[in-house]
Amino acid sequence: MDCTFAAVGPMVAIGTNPSLGILDVFGSTIAAGVIGTVIAVIGLSLMGVGNPEYGNPVYLLLSLVVLSLILLINKFVRGFIANISVLLGIVAGFVIAAMLSRVNLDGVAHAPWVGIVLPFHFGMPHFDPLLIRWSSSCS
Repeated sequence: MDCTFAAVGPMVAIGTNPSLGILDVFGSTIAAGVIGTVIAVIGLSLMGVGNPEYGNPVYLLLSLVVLSLILLINKFVRGFIANISVLLGIVAGFVIAAMLSRVNLDGVAHAPWVGIVLPFHFGMPHFDPLLIRWSSSCS
């Protein structure tokens, strides 16, 4: 959860306290910015995959409502509720989508109750000593 809205708190603090300098801004948001960029690139690479109704205005409006709710919770609520704002936003989005008849649970209905996870389904891991040594010397 920290990687999705980790920068909201620092941005609110920066916006409400003009005495914070540029070092405070970079120090509080650089990690969240890097993680957010990676997540955005992953999301952009998945655009249009799997949903033939991608870009439908209903879905765009629903995502705007979810994002707004998460930001409002982060801004005006404190404590545990603020910490689970993303979860609350997702639940609210699911409820709204269900009311709009946009939820299809057929896959859940046909899923087995218990599934077996097979270790090494994609093969054994490969460790390259040269790359491990190089990456450990970079840090």
